[in-house]
Amino acid sequence: MVIEKGMYNLRDPHAVKLTKEQRIHGVKVGKARQEHNANVKANDRYGYGGNTAEGDKIAIAGALGEKAVAVALNVPWGGALGDFKAKDVGGYQVRSTPYPNGHLLLHDEDGDNDIFILVTGKDGSYILQGWTIGRHGKLDKYLRKNIKRPCYFVPQMQLYPMMILPEDPDEFKT
Repeated sequence: MVIEKGMYNLRDPHAVKLTKEQRIHGVKVGKARQEHNANVKANDRYGYGGNTAEGDKIAIAGALGEKAVAVALNVPWGGALGDFKAKDVGGYQVRSTPYPNGHLLLHDEDGDNDIFILVTGKDGSYILQGWTIGRHGKLDKYLRKNIKRPCYFVPQMQLYPMMILPEDPDEFKT
């Protein structure tokens, strides 16, 4: 494959090992999000039950996944505390799972033209598995309705490789 101008040249899959300082930053952001959400009485977007231990764990895991993407792309990241409409990292959306073979989860309200990056891993070691465009992942064949909050489970094999991630996250806006 030829790497064209305007694409990140990341290895696939792209591994990221966060430093102690980077992990501390990610944990602080995750906890701050949960605290902020409790203060403004915001509901967890995906139904994890408010400011519970499980909600805290999920918020921290998500923040650490975002931090891993920011490190890989070498872009600043502050967590967009309180900005529910902000993109996660540098104009991209990030989905994280601790499961090495996990899927990228999408919901109907996710942006059809947004780029979503799947990060797997935990405890400071992460792999950027690939990416997709919202509308490419929201296909009936990926929809699971037999769960608490139905969503699309996009398999890793269906993701675009990180080495062709567009540098402009708005490239697919129509």
